Amino acid sequence: MKRGFTLFEMIVAIGVFSIIVVISLG
Repeated sequence: MKRGFTLFEMIVAIGVFSIIVVISLG
């Protein structure tokens, strides 16, 4: 299978990044 960023993967990456930022600041 060819690897590439799908819309779902981008949404998940943004969500995980947001959680990490909130925990770091929180």
